[in-house]
Amino acid sequence: PNICRPHSTKCKNWKKGLDKRYFKLMYNQNNIITHVLNQIYEKKIGYQRVVQWFQDNCPKDVDRMEFLTKAIDIDTGKINQEYICWLLEKMDVFRLKGSDWRPIEKCWDEIKENGK
Repeated sequence: PNICRPHSTKCKNWKKGLDKRYFKLMYNQNNIITHVLNQIYEKKIGYQRVVQWFQDNCPKDVDRMEFLTKAIDIDTGKINQEYICWLLEKMDVFRLKGSDWRPIEKCWDEIKENGK
């Protein structure tokens, strides 16, 4: 992603809003899903653990085997991106911003101040 390089002539104030541009470009749903899938395929996240999670958290009104065949391609073993998104929503990684949501900059400032 192009977030402007400091030595570029088109970016005179490259530091202004850099953190917001970075988070907007890098921390989006597609990038997070792609990263999680890459971690699974590189065996940094256990494939069997993901399959087990799908089995344990299958919706009650859906047959477990039917759910697994939709979530995981039987021929290739690849996990459907939409089901990874569903998994992340169920694990509260993706969630709607509640009334107590604060911008990430404020949270980060508090963490730095507290020395965490």
